[in-house]
Amino acid sequence: MTRSLATAIAHHRAGRLAEAEEIYREILAADPEHAEALHLLGLVACQVNQLEAAEALIVRASALVPGNAEFLLNLGEVQRRRGKLEAAAASLRRAVEAEPGNAFGHYNLGVTLGALAAGGAEERAEFREEAIRAYQRAIALQPAFPEAFNNLGLSLHAAGRLDEAIGAYRRALELKPGYAEAETNLGKALWEAGRLQEAVTAFEKALALAPDFVAAHTNLGLAQRALGRRGESVASLRRAADLMPGSAEAQRELSISLLENGMAEEAERAARQAIGLAPESPEAHRALALALAARRPAQLPEAVAAYERALALKADAAWAFELASLRGETGTRTAPDAYVRTLFDAYVPRFEAHLVGELGYRAPEDLWAAVLQRATLPASRKWDVLDLGCGTGLCGALFRPHARLLVGVDLAPKMIERSRERGIYDELVTGHITPAMLARPAAFDVIVAGDVFIYVGDLGPVLPAAAAALRGGGVLAFSLERYDGPGFILHQRQRFAHSLEYIRGLAGEAGLEEVSVTPTALRKDVAPGWIVLLRRVVG
Repeated sequence: MTRSLATAIAHHRAGRLAEAEEIYREILAADPEHAEALHLLGLVACQVNQLEAAEALIVRASALVPGNAEFLLNLGEVQRRRGKLEAAAASLRRAVEAEPGNAFGHYNLGVTLGALAAGGAEERAEFREEAIRAYQRAIALQPAFPEAFNNLGLSLHAAGRLDEAIGAYRRALELKPGYAEAETNLGKALWEAGRLQEAVTAFEKALALAPDFVAAHTNLGLAQRALGRRGESVASLRRAADLMPGSAEAQRELSISLLENGMAEEAERAARQAIGLAPESPEAHRALALALAARRPAQLPEAVAAYERALALKADAAWAFELASLRGETGTRTAPDAYVRTLFDAYVPRFEAHLVGELGYRAPEDLWAAVLQRATLPASRKWDVLDLGCGTGLCGALFRPHARLLVGVDLAPKMIERSRERGIYDELVTGHITPAMLARPAAFDVIVAGDVFIYVGDLGPVLPAAAAALRGGGVLAFSLERYDGPGFILHQRQRFAHSLEYIRGLAGEAGLEEVSVTPTALRKDVAPGWIVLLRRVVG
């Protein structure tokens, strides 16, 4: 006699899967189209990780009872676990259509759509927006749903809606205090929003809740590094690597922090461990290249080879520029946009403390002094000033009291954001310096460029654009790293140095005359430089 479905379900709920499976099979032997037994047998298969069999059984059950939301919900979960994300999304869409009030169904649909969006599908933006709507629907149905708020935050974060993501994470934490994953995600969003100290606090809270949470240790280490807290960064990333010895990411990031801490030999070992764990990781090979380059000259050929391997795995203009500087290539004309943006956006949190405090950067003061003492500009009125590569406003702050109009331009969006927060400039432009000058003919009395041309190299288009943007008698003041050879050179510190003969030749062609050239020590970590003042020829 066939035992009852209720008996099988009782075994199933008690975790006695073998007994439950036996009864489900008895029921199906007597009635092969018993949809509930097929469905439940599929759940047993899923629980023992026999996912292919589980999917086949639940597909059969769903075909017998079309529109059964429970069947479709579980089918979608099995398909998602099998990596069949599009099929899973289709099943889950049918589930929520059949039962629109099922908050968990909307939540599962959001999870699947989020995975599709992260997987590089062509429709990733559409999937992400649909995921956001699914989580919002789940929350509308079940307002106290912390996991839905956390995952909504992830999708909003991926869509670049940081303020909304931060709000969603905070709501998840209100509903579920001690939610370490949400605390870590909040830290990531705060970090990306430029609120690094708040991010560190969030990561530290996550670790107080879950001391062995590897992601929190890793992200804390990265945030500490961005803040210039190098020793703490090394300690956090060491902890992450110790907790998860098989994590190539932890070893790679540890390598970079060790290198910033002056520990090149240990950085090399960590990078090699990362490569051992992930031989096809371009980032790991670049980390090794950086470590080897720091130990030059003996390791220079191997550093070049590591860069070449990284670039073979991943085309990256910034890495190609780093390799060109290591080789001392003469054909490189300028630093790529991606390199400049990445370098300076990451530098924002510690820009002034490091550049001025640690490196003794003095170009803004030298440029200001040169203009004030030698420019012979009309004393009867304030000037219209353009600050090229304005950064966080170091030059702008000095020129502001004497400026009628102060415009800043920079390629790094986060630098522009920081300048906007300071309220120094009348106008800020995110973009290239040459188009910014060409767009404003005869508009400025002063153009200033502090440590900008060291990332440009080829100034052939730049000086004529500056001349065009200056009024007659207006001045261009800029700093340079010194080069005694012909033209300019990309050196191994990933910057350009220029000769005075090169500058004088371009200036004459552009209609600019030399006012002064003053030797200077721009900062502690670079070769000697110059402060150059050129005037737009009148007439």
